[in-house]
Amino acid sequence: MCNIILDNENQYSIKLDDNPLADYYKRCLKHLQHLRLNYSIYDYPRYRVTTDTIKSILLESSEHLGLDIDINQLSSQDYLNYLHGVYEVEYPKTQDPIYLDFHEMIHLSEECFVKNNEFDNIVAINFRDNAGLLQKTFDRKYLRYGTTKVKKGTCFLRWNELGKPPYSYFNDNEPDNIDRLCELAKPWTTLRPALYVALEDVDFDRDLSGFNEWFRKYEEEWTRHWGLYDWTPGEQFTVIPIGTVTEVGDLEKDIESGSIIDRMTP
Repeated sequence: MCNIILDNENQYSIKLDDNPLADYYKRCLKHLQHLRLNYSIYDYPRYRVTTDTIKSILLESSEHLGLDIDINQLSSQDYLNYLHGVYEVEYPKTQDPIYLDFHEMIHLSEECFVKNNEFDNIVAINFRDNAGLLQKTFDRKYLRYGTTKVKKGTCFLRWNELGKPPYSYFNDNEPDNIDRLCELAKPWTTLRPALYVALEDVDFDRDLSGFNEWFRKYEEEWTRHWGLYDWTPGEQFTVIPIGTVTEVGDLEKDIESGSIIDRMTP
């Protein structure tokens, strides 16, 4: 078992599965249990993110960073790709944490303004930089515990890299260029103690017909670049369940009413 504790002190237990990643997460919590989570609206996209909040945060962050952005072009994927390129170049130079908010708003803009998608009802429990020393290389044998469909209440780990999976690279109209593909599109390489809780049934699968046709000319070189010899397109949508929230309906009501997750205990 491990426990979710909200800022209103309500507590919800997670019944952990019997697999190596559940063990990894519980070990991490022994080091992280005394830390409070930093609240971010993008950890609660269904309940906290609106088009107005995206625009407001983008404007505030760009002003702080000295960037001139056109808020009227947020429905253009090419413009968002340009902004993402700015982030890739400038953030390593300055390490200004405001760039992280800027970066998150770019991806939320892709969902809201370009694709007009409704956010999946998923909550993220992410210690971010505080968990840096607990990160480890992702062992591909863990994929055997994965699935692309989860039930409400499932807690899972997922791909969480600085970049995009190849499918997102294709879907976001990124340059049709193998060098850029190898630079930006990444497989699951790092295991992080970032937990996600499904507050509804979620199907992560996507139609791969267009992607497969496009990727065929790049797959051999991309997989060789990343040292992958058993990669399959479907694994881009794989998550790995590690447990189940026992009273997920009550947790959902708490979060919907405005509560946030404050800390986790083993």
